[in-house]
Amino acid sequence: MIRIRLAIETDIPVLDDVEQSAAQAFIGSSVGYVESRSVDPNLLMKLCGSKTLWVAADESNKPVGFIACYPLDGFFYVHEISVSRECQGQGIGRRLMNTVENHALDQGYPYIGLVTFRDIRWNGPFYKSLGYKEISPDLYSGLHNKFKEDIRNGMDPTKRCVMIKIMED
Repeated sequence: MIRIRLAIETDIPVLDDVEQSAAQAFIGSSVGYVESRSVDPNLLMKLCGSKTLWVAADESNKPVGFIACYPLDGFFYVHEISVSRECQGQGIGRRLMNTVENHALDQGYPYIGLVTFRDIRWNGPFYKSLGYKEISPDLYSGLHNKFKEDIRNGMDPTKRCVMIKIMED
């Protein structure tokens, strides 16, 4: 049974393995597999301390997924969500997103924003199924900067998109 919980410091070293495993799903996609840029462990440690890093833990309490978020320009930003390859397709990503949405709502954030791949089914279409809408990348400065950062890092701008979900009670 998978349990969603706040991350603890000892989870941080395991999250790179989760992220690298998750990236295997890109093999054969329109993006192709490129070894995932690991989320900076210092950022993960900071998010752990601010209680905006959640993990999906298996029966042995080992992380098999995670979601890293933080406030950005007055909204809540999803920096990274990863579920290990062997655990994908079990609703774990949806449960992680639901946890973040509840947190954002409780904290009074007007919306959640993210930058993702437009056409890959577990990215753009997945978020659309959760109520996220694609918006112009230059509508909000924080999201625009994240989009531009992806492009500077070599990602194809035609395959990337900015999405938001308006938070409502």
